[in-house]
Amino acid sequence: MFSNFCHVLKFCNLIFYGVLSHTHGGHYDIGAEALAFLMQQRHTYLWFLPVLFLSELCVYVLSRAKLTANIKLGVILLILALIHYLTICTGCVNLIWNIDLVPMASVYIILGILYKRVSVKWTFENNKWIAGLLFCFSLLVSTINFVVWDRVDIWGNSYGCLPLFYLGAISATYATVLLLKQISIPRMLIFLGVNSLLLYGLHRMAIEIFFIVWNKLGIPYDGISCLSLCMAVCNVLLTCVLLYPVVSFINRRCPWILGKF
Repeated sequence: MFSNFCHVLKFCNLIFYGVLSHTHGGHYDIGAEALAFLMQQRHTYLWFLPVLFLSELCVYVLSRAKLTANIKLGVILLILALIHYLTICTGCVNLIWNIDLVPMASVYIILGILYKRVSVKWTFENNKWIAGLLFCFSLLVSTINFVVWDRVDIWGNSYGCLPLFYLGAISATYATVLLLKQISIPRMLIFLGVNSLLLYGLHRMAIEIFFIVWNKLGIPYDGISCLSLCMAVCNVLLTCVLLYPVVSFINRRCPWILGKF
């Protein structure tokens, strides 16, 4: 899925920004951009797609090698976390296809597999207090990590204290899962969630169009004023409206883009 999706999106980006550079000025070297895409060293806002693809591939290989038993997966989790730590300590970061982030991403995929196996036996998950306490715990851990160490920025290889990074992310994710199990989710939010990857992949091009429109209308955008904040909210809402038919069309007519055949 991620391989097809990444290539199609990048092709769309090359065409879109290539046309935009000719119609609105500016330099855009399609050849250099295509090469940078092939190297994928934190390139553009789609940098995480190769990480997801390679991580899924890594977990698939582990599954085929029959290393997905609970105890074995626990050992593999520790090994992957250690490899992630070593890449940071040795400076082996920003590698081709962002492969230095694969151990970290694989940890979360494996945790998802383990949770799916054991969650059916956990009756305490129906308690909303558990979700609330986990959110508070995650907020506390993340605050300590930010204040004492550094902010979390995966793109920039900044994690603060690595154990706190994992602890905060896992507890917040688990709290979100528990909360979503206990509330009724509107259909529109379900649509946004199911198609979040596709919406994110296309959103930047839609927002560029709206910025051109605002500029033509003489509406200034400085990124800090109240007007800019209102424009940002409008951009998000208008992007969802603009991309709704596009996403629906891809799901119905071109599912191969998403790896569905």
